[in-house]
Amino acid sequence: MMKFDKQWYAIEKHGKDLQAIFPQVSEWDAVALCKKLRRMEVKLEHIMELTCSDETFCHEMGEDGVDKITGKALARLDKILGFGKAGVPVFINRDPRGYALKIESEYVADHKLSIHRDFGGYGILAPEIGKDGR
Repeated sequence: MMKFDKQWYAIEKHGKDLQAIFPQVSEWDAVALCKKLRRMEVKLEHIMELTCSDETFCHEMGEDGVDKITGKALARLDKILGFGKAGVPVFINRDPRGYALKIESEYVADHKLSIHRDFGGYGILAPEIGKDGR
């Protein structure tokens, strides 16, 4: 028998919460969905970090380059979650001090969404969930 820990259960719960928010989701394995989104999150966090700390990257990419990257990421995210059809205001946070993939805080509050949130009340699509399940 396979042993599951707090982390796995927390990831599965988060994935199920996402599936409830996004009925058009393309991935119905809750854990696989979370892993897919987490990979996107880590890549975008790295890019946002580079835009603030690497002058060469900023100069070469420029604002248009970052817009292009985030636009492609949002299009891919919409294919995974179907947030456009669901009418959920998802966006990419460009501040490298926080998570990149978010849902507007007003929407989270108004719809009483069951989802991981940051201190501003924004819904976090791909939080880092530790071994303790938090």
